[in-house]
Amino acid sequence: MTYESEKTFSLTSIHIGARCKIGARSVLHSEVHTEDRVSVKPLTAITGSIADDALVNYLEQERISETCEMVNEAPTRPFLGGTQWLNILLNAFGATIHRSVIIADIDCIDDPHMIQIGPHVRIDQRARIQGHTYEYRQLYMRPVSIGTRSHLMPNAFVFPGCHLDGNNTIYPCTLIMKGDQLPVNTDWKGSPARHCSHFVN
Repeated sequence: MTYESEKTFSLTSIHIGARCKIGARSVLHSEVHTEDRVSVKPLTAITGSIADDALVNYLEQERISETCEMVNEAPTRPFLGGTQWLNILLNAFGATIHRSVIIADIDCIDDPHMIQIGPHVRIDQRARIQGHTYEYRQLYMRPVSIGTRSHLMPNAFVFPGCHLDGNNTIYPCTLIMKGDQLPVNTDWKGSPARHCSHFVN
């Protein structure tokens, strides 16, 4: 219900899909439409449409962002990149990163609590894995999974909801679009990414 004046108001529908979770003191505005399996964390305002399997969590994103900013300002930051200490730190923020992974810099990982990285993955300088997008002024989060022995080259960008099955090479300046699933043993390049070759074992 939306009040248009002191004596008039309009009624609009709100659609909530199956198996959704709405946190305490969240606000769903007029004409909200959520698909199935959407999780809305407490104290979150929702407008517009939300895709299925989405996690909407303003407070958690703010907390992680503030923590990462503190790490970025720390004098030890230049010594973390390319070491297992960075993996330990990101795992403490909620990531699931194998100890054999080499990440060039902490800036390569946004939203560590949404990121899972398998063994022997290499992430080069200025590559980026992101678990969130802002769409229509709303924050949407989806997990990202990077399979074993994958390689993200400089300036490669992986969007939320992506799943790399393993042994994937992402060439420089390549954009993996939201929700893409890359089959095992494939190379990708371009923006948006296109399959460019197949490994021969």
